[in-house]
Amino acid sequence: MPALYLPTKYTIKVGEGAAQRQQVIIIPGAEQMDQSQLKEILQWQQEKANKELAIPKEQPRYSRKEVGQALNEYFKWRRKRE
Repeated sequence: MPALYLPTKYTIKVGEGAAQRQQVIIIPGAEQMDQSQLKEILQWQQEKANKELAIPKEQPRYSRKEVGQALNEYFKWRRKRE
């Protein structure tokens, strides 16, 4: 019967200060890897996650008219529910 190797979970910390969060990384076959190889993979994943976190995400801009219409629709919906 072939051996079954389940993936191993590792948790890394991403970001700095108040924006810091934890990210779970699953590495299949981690039990068979050398420590140095495993550390390289974890470091690479942490660098990749930090880069993704550092990229500013564009916030959508809405005109006053669009915001007003959305609020009117919301208030109409709330009045219907009551």
